[in-house]
Amino acid sequence: MGIFKTKMDEDWKVNYIKEFNEMRDSYESKLQKKTV
Repeated sequence: MGIFKTKMDEDWKVNYIKEFNEMRDSYESKLQKKTV
């Protein structure tokens, strides 16, 4: 159970970071389009 929980936590962290990076990238590209 302990190993399974840490595996879930790792997957959640990886997915969260991936989502965050994609969100930030799209946000930055929107800002660039407004300024250009």
